[in-house]
Amino acid sequence: MSNDKDDDRSLWSRFTQGIRPLKGREMPIEATPPLQKTSKKLKTSIAAPLAVPKAETIQEVAQNTLDWRTLDKLKKGKMPIEAVLDLHGLNQEQAYNAFHGFVTRSSVAQMRCILVITGKGKRDDESFYSIGERSQRGILRERVQDWVRQAPLSAHVLRCEPAHRTHGGTGAFYLYLKRN
Repeated sequence: MSNDKDDDRSLWSRFTQGIRPLKGREMPIEATPPLQKTSKKLKTSIAAPLAVPKAETIQEVAQNTLDWRTLDKLKKGKMPIEAVLDLHGLNQEQAYNAFHGFVTRSSVAQMRCILVITGKGKRDDESFYSIGERSQRGILRERVQDWVRQAPLSAHVLRCEPAHRTHGGTGAFYLYLKRN
């Protein structure tokens, strides 16, 4: 076992041979290598084939393929909005039909950033504060996020983010569309 330690030290000394300390700092007398011995069980488990992720996980990975600068602009509301859809006053069926057509037309027109206004839902004092009252807490707001992840629309939408407060806040969403 001491032979392994000696090998590690000699390797570390070769690695750090050309390194010089910054001005005003001294080189430590004996630098210990940050290497740790790994077990053989760990090596075999890493080499094992990975399981194919479920469809839901694939969608989540696809949701995060936006570069950080664009995502930052999107979250801060600084991305130019090319089209707006307001779903106020529509039931779920009407809202889905309008939403589906809007996203499809926007994608065909090669738009990149669109805004969908869902509203925040009803705010009746009793039902708004009771836990589990989904119907009174903005059903369209929840459904838009589900529709974006489902098959026909997931082919068009790259990212769905809550809008900045200047564009409706939690009652609206930015949809960043894929390129055709």
